[in-house]
Amino acid sequence: MSNFTIRGAAKPDLDRLIELEAHSFESDRLSRRSFRHLLGRGHAVFRVAMRGRGIVGYYILLFRAGSPAGRLYSLAVHQSARGAGLANALLADAERLARRKRRHVLRLEVREDNLPAIRLYERLGYQPIGRRAHYYADRTHALRYEKHLGARGDIRASDSEEDRSPRDDDALSPQMTGRREAVALRPKTVLVPLRGGARPAAEDDAVSAATPRRA
Repeated sequence: MSNFTIRGAAKPDLDRLIELEAHSFESDRLSRRSFRHLLGRGHAVFRVAMRGRGIVGYYILLFRAGSPAGRLYSLAVHQSARGAGLANALLADAERLARRKRRHVLRLEVREDNLPAIRLYERLGYQPIGRRAHYYADRTHALRYEKHLGARGDIRASDSEEDRSPRDDDALSPQMTGRREAVALRPKTVLVPLRGGARPAAEDDAVSAATPRRA
């Protein structure tokens, strides 16, 4: 990880983020408008991973006032940076910032056919808490996971309003449905999607293909 640095995203990053999004996701992509919207929202934490001057990964966390939970909305790692532990580093950074914001649990959705991403999340301590039918644009189901970060208070995994997706926000692109898990290894939320005949990706690769929206 000595070749990578993680910092806050900024508007000058938009062109490179759009390129990474197109590289990482075949559908459920965040638009330029959606990226710009999330960059300016106080309830969102948007961080990018740099290698030299290039952006090779990012994640987005969402928070709701009064909720003890944070949501990993999207996570992506460029193919050229996979296998180097960057997905793990991005998740560790996200968990650290969620704790700093006094959130005691982190939640995400992941495509149920994204086995590398699922293995990654489970290896890092995320536990299954439910399923959302036809969550993605191609109607693939999503599995819901959460990780307790030193939990205190009443954590209600069944509280769907608490985890409301930004896709319900009309400021986001109408084409964008769920988000993923594209850490290819969404992520909408970022992991390598498994297609028929495709070679299973390494666990670290799971993070960038599509975290819906993510994770």
